Amino acid sequence: MHVADLADLDGVFAKCAAGGTTRATLVISPTIRPDAAFADAVVKAALAHPGLSELALVHDASSIGFVASTLQLRLPRISVRAMKREEAGVPTADLRKSGERLRYAIVPLPLGADAAMVAQALKKVETAPRIAVLFEGAERPTRALFDLLGKQLSGRIGLREVILVHPSPSVGFMSSSLALQLSRVKVRVVRHPSDLERLAG
Repeated sequence: MHVADLADLDGVFAKCAAGGTTRATLVISPTIRPDAAFADAVVKAALAHPGLSELALVHDASSIGFVASTLQLRLPRISVRAMKREEAGVPTADLRKSGERLRYAIVPLPLGADAAMVAQALKKVETAPRIAVLFEGAERPTRALFDLLGKQLSGRIGLREVILVHPSPSVGFMSSSLALQLSRVKVRVVRHPSDLERLAG
């Protein structure tokens, strides 16, 4: 089951309870940060709609393992485990089809990323002509993070397009400053990973 927003959790657990499902795998959107607020939302939904005995959380953030351990303590009747998308057989950002058609590389990026983390994330796609940067977390990305992106990408030869993925309206404004730094690169913004599918049209 896919979780695009924290508000979706109640409906997901309600559906499991109504259908008598005892095992569930939640494929969590890269735009959701696995943090205390996420854990609280899972606990609230699980207690409101009991019935699960096993729960797998699929997300590539390093914090997902800690969240799973926390949930295991708070929900002792449910066996909780964490999985990476590759381990679960889920394509990054659930966008394999559109990714192939657009030929871009997906770059998950935590909102709290420092210069070293940004450099490491982008190094994995250093030869890609098109990249989609998925900001992980509900808070709006900071200008400092955009500055780091600009510094890392400004020297990329062959980079043609950057797609920024996050629901915050401020991303649209800050994308303009990134576009100025990357004068020969097309910079676009979408609110959610699923919106990338329309770019394949």
